[in-house]
Amino acid sequence: MKKFFALAALLAAGLSVFAQWTGTYQLSLPKNNFRIATERYSESGQLEAAYIYAMIGDVYCFVEDHPGDFKVWEKYDFAREKGYQGTYTETGQFMYTGDDDHEQFSLYAPAPSPETLWVCGELSDFGRDNINDPDLEPGIVMQRIRQYNRKPEVLAQFYKGEETICGVKCWVFDFRGKGVSGYGSSCWWIDPSNGLVLKRVDEDGSRWEVTDYQLNYKVWDKEANPYNFIQK
Repeated sequence: MKKFFALAALLAAGLSVFAQWTGTYQLSLPKNNFRIATERYSESGQLEAAYIYAMIGDVYCFVEDHPGDFKVWEKYDFAREKGYQGTYTETGQFMYTGDDDHEQFSLYAPAPSPETLWVCGELSDFGRDNINDPDLEPGIVMQRIRQYNRKPEVLAQFYKGEETICGVKCWVFDFRGKGVSGYGSSCWWIDPSNGLVLKRVDEDGSRWEVTDYQLNYKVWDKEANPYNFIQK
């Protein structure tokens, strides 16, 4: 009976079942032309924050939105080595707080390399390994697999099937309730094409997930880069 209810739960979640994982995991961060939006929720299901990470050419933009609190926008022009910053009023009106600032660029611009995470660390938490760059935050799963001298094929023990997130059929690996394995206690939804995390749910029910996922992003939208749409 317990097996029946477990199977029913998987089917209700949209997961494919009776599947074995025979894939190969590899992290390959997008280098350009991406727009990725994420949302973070508390264990009670309340939206805590939303983020946008976007890049076209030499320009990288970042939006951080904490509902009911504050919303900020940052832009870094790597060709000009200048940083820009803005905030949003309670009515949603955009206002600049910093413009053409070399100091802001030198202090806050992410390094122009996929190894230093153009995109939010949460997107690469599963596959990131800082063995070659100790300035990076350690990864959570693949780095530990290496440190424990285990083979990547161990992931098959935690594979639960596939589920579609933002149009991508993701691998689902569930480590919840298996803390002794040393890989944390989360369930992960992974894009097989690049190893990015599109969703993560922790044991306490808190979660974050990707809500917009564009890897061929070539024209700025107003939300990601309002600077392009305001008459100066």
